[in-house]
Amino acid sequence: MTRRASWRRAIGVGSVAGLLLTGCGGFSPPGSNGPGDEKKAPASHIVFMAMDGCFTLKDLQPVQDYLGVEAIRGDGLMSSDSTMQERPSCQGMFTVATFTPEFSDRGMPGDGDVSVAIDTEYTADEAATDYQDMIDQLHEANAATSFENVQEGEISGTWDESYYFTGDSSGEQFFYGYARHDTWVLRVSLSIHHDPGIVEYERAPDRYPDSSAAEMAAYPFTKEELVSWLTTEYYPQTQSEFLAAIAEHEKANAPE
Repeated sequence: MTRRASWRRAIGVGSVAGLLLTGCGGFSPPGSNGPGDEKKAPASHIVFMAMDGCFTLKDLQPVQDYLGVEAIRGDGLMSSDSTMQERPSCQGMFTVATFTPEFSDRGMPGDGDVSVAIDTEYTADEAATDYQDMIDQLHEANAATSFENVQEGEISGTWDESYYFTGDSSGEQFFYGYARHDTWVLRVSLSIHHDPGIVEYERAPDRYPDSSAAEMAAYPFTKEELVSWLTTEYYPQTQSEFLAAIAEHEKANAPE
């Protein structure tokens, strides 16, 4: 797995929680309150701000695995840097699948961009304000774009509030999801080119009389399946892992 060199920082631990068990004995993790701070950072803020984004978000591996990514494009994954007090984020450009038409030797790549980030605050009110600002900005941006096959709804999990939007525009499927738990917000944005196999079939169906769009699909998922996986599996699973890490941190740093 390649990450952009200027963003990468080596972390020699095996789990999210493992890095957080040393938050005592005079050490102040990134994002925690130091001497003289008036506001006490919640455990979630300390946990999230202690690590680089792509480490926290597993190099987007769950998303890569579901998409069946063939290759990472560009210079690799881009990660936030905890030493710069950047809020955790990880993003990458991928080739999801390549379709080679029957009458050509040239493959047609299906590309996608994925960004996952965590916005963490000191209070639930601050996080709720962030969440609402994100939704407002999304609606404002979407107003300038023509979408088809629009779907909106809530996201599975024990969130205080959540929202997702998906739709097609200019040959791509877009997904934006926001979910708040207390003092933090998990947000996912994804854009993926329409399946190149389906695009080829719909472009010239007469050339493939013995086939169909579904049979020529290059992606191992449909648009509907992708949205369902993100909203009912990826989000709740990621939330559960984060809550477990936060609970472990609180247990390890509880007064004796």
